[in-house]
Amino acid sequence: MTSLRRWFAPLTDRTVPMALWYLFSGLLLGWIRFAAVVAMLATSLLLVVVLVGLPLFVLTFAAVSAFSSFECGRAALVDVDVSFRRPETRGGFWSRFVDTIGDPLRWRQVVFLLLAPIVATAAFVLAAGSWLLAISFASLGESTGVLAVVETTLGLVAAAFAVPLAARVTIAAGRGTARFTAAMVGVDEAADARARVEELTTSRAEILEAVAGERRRIERNLHDGVQQRLVALGIDLAMAERKLRDDPDAAAELLSSARGQTSGAIAELRSIGRGMHPAVLGDRGLDAALSSVIASAAIPVELDCRVDDDLSAADAETAWFVVNEAMANVMKH
Repeated sequence: MTSLRRWFAPLTDRTVPMALWYLFSGLLLGWIRFAAVVAMLATSLLLVVVLVGLPLFVLTFAAVSAFSSFECGRAALVDVDVSFRRPETRGGFWSRFVDTIGDPLRWRQVVFLLLAPIVATAAFVLAAGSWLLAISFASLGESTGVLAVVETTLGLVAAAFAVPLAARVTIAAGRGTARFTAAMVGVDEAADARARVEELTTSRAEILEAVAGERRRIERNLHDGVQQRLVALGIDLAMAERKLRDDPDAAAELLSSARGQTSGAIAELRSIGRGMHPAVLGDRGLDAALSSVIASAAIPVELDCRVDDDLSAADAETAWFVVNEAMANVMKH
């Protein structure tokens, strides 16, 4: 009983009449578009010698793109999602003309519109033939007497099983036609995935290079700045220790110099810390973090920070980096 219910299930599926309409309308529209595309291309080629064909080429391929996009949208009638692969265009007329003539995707759309009516005709004939076969089974019984009853009964039984088969063939023909559309002018998911992988690979390499550059900057600043200040601090403290008893004034002068070296080392460490995530950003928010950046500026700077409550941590950190780098450039130049 379950098998019979599953076999006759397509008879209640709304996709069947939609698929029939999809195939029939695709047949009519396909041949109309075929004639229009052939006429427009032929006219453009004939008039290209007098330069009138140049804008006609652009208009022709614009119409081809619109036809292809419309066909992608029609695939929803048979529950097939087809995302239109839209060609890229530039601003000027000559640029648009060069893009139009040299873009393989646009010529692929032309090929699609020339092949689409043939595919639509074959799919419609297949679906219509399956329904005609089911109707022919139901019309059996031209004999008379008992033989006619037997033929009619067998024909009705055969038709009862042929109708669900016709429904399945109709759905398969409609979705096959829609998948042909997707293969020709739809978004190539595999190519998009490869492009996304390449983009992520490039981004990863750029991030690693940025991290390596930041590490080199920190190492260079530590070596050239803080390390030298700490060495000088150690020398001053050692000399002050030796002169503390014999020459207190000189020792006091060396200690004062050591204090200056300490302040300089602290300032160098703060400078090195620029570009790193500040603790105040996570503890007190973007306003306080930016205020700390502005406070260390040697010139008057006014801060106007208006932050939404739903600002993400990544956005806040990006804003802090931008302001911090801008202030560093201002102080430098």
